Amino acid sequence: MAETFASDRTDKAEIAACDRRLEIICQPDPDLDYFNNYLFVLEELGSFVGAKTWEGITGKFL
Repeated sequence: MAETFASDRTDKAEIAACDRRLEIICQPDPDLDYFNNYLFVLEELGSFVGAKTWEGITGKFL
């Protein structure tokens, strides 16, 4: 994953050494009824020390 999606990042080695992953999967929400909840969860997870956020649909780290 690090070689493919983080090759230009300064924290590439840290990403490559990671031994855990948490995925958030949800149903389509065309009316954005739960969009704020999704952002809140991402923000909270991103606040964990060493956490990286990767968006699978775009194939990019946020």
